[in-house]
Amino acid sequence: MHKIIFPMTRIAGEARLSLLTDSDGIVKDAFFGTTLPVRAFESFAKGKNPHFVVEGVKRICGVCHAVQGIAAAMAFEDALEISVPQESLLLRELCAVVNRLQSHTLVQIMLSDDIFVSDKSVAIKIRLFQLYNKLCDVMEIVGGASTHSPYITIGGMLKGLTPKSLDKLDLLVISI
Repeated sequence: MHKIIFPMTRIAGEARLSLLTDSDGIVKDAFFGTTLPVRAFESFAKGKNPHFVVEGVKRICGVCHAVQGIAAAMAFEDALEISVPQESLLLRELCAVVNRLQSHTLVQIMLSDDIFVSDKSVAIKIRLFQLYNKLCDVMEIVGGASTHSPYITIGGMLKGLTPKSLDKLDLLVISI
């Protein structure tokens, strides 16, 4: 017997899990495969304004928005031999780390019902959502928005951190 579990809803992406079972329903073999079509970023970018490309790739994936934008900006910077100020590199790295934390927190939210005892799951989800909201606040301060960070651009970052934004970050980090 062949059973296909599709779509797989608890991962960020598209995938299929195929289970081969015997007549008693015992799994004898399993196959996991991604079904996400090729995105072909390079085709999307042909003939487009480079700044549009950086903004566009941030929107291809709502989970990995910042790192897609950083990668696109870096590709243009490498191709055009543009040097990026150290402060911008550090801010980009902070955006990438916060984006990773956002992603991991979302995965924990999606998987919490499978991992935790049901009477604890709701409380854990609430804490995870609170953490996710604070991470979004950090991304908004550093990257200009909670997703699709508009400050990430070719040549660095459109805005740096001000003393006021650093104070906001301090308060957020203390509350986490």
